[in-house]
Parts: sequence; C-alpha cells; structure tokens
Amino acid sequence: MPGHETLLLLLLFAEIACFSIVGIRFGTADNVANIVRPSVEMGLLALVMTPIILTLKIGCAREHRIRGMPPRRKPKLPPTLIGKR
Repeated sequence: MPGHETLLLLLLFAEIACFSIVGIRFGTADNVANIVRPSVEMGLLALVMTPIILTLKIGCAREHRIRGMPPRRKPKLPPTLIGKR
C-alpha cells in the first residue's frame, strides 16, 4: 500500500488532469505560473522566517512581554474533573 504522500500526489495529478480536460485555460502556462507564484512566495517567506522564529524563540510568552501584557495562564479545572475519566 502506498504511503500517504504518494496517495496525495496521485490525487493531485488526477485533479490537474480533470481540471485540464474540463477547463479550457487551466493547463496553460500563464495559469500554471499564476498558481505557482504565490506558493513560491509563501514558501520563501516560511523558509526565511523559520530560523528567525527558532533563534528568537518567539512564542506567546515573548509576545506578551513585548506588548506589556501579562502572560496567559492555564485555566484551573475544578477538582472533580482532575484525574477522573
């Protein structure tokens, strides 16, 4: 049985084939470029931002300190909900 990634790739190719048959201009170079361009931009932004987020350890606590807000605390559960299933 193929992995999930292989199955998703086959489904993607099936969608592309279906839309290319049904839509007149779906498979044109201009339309493919318009589909790929935003994906590449988001991928490049994610690639650049990942080391920044990991290096600065940006998270909720840091955001709250920067904004001068108190950090969020976990809600306290009533004793009847703790440990019972």
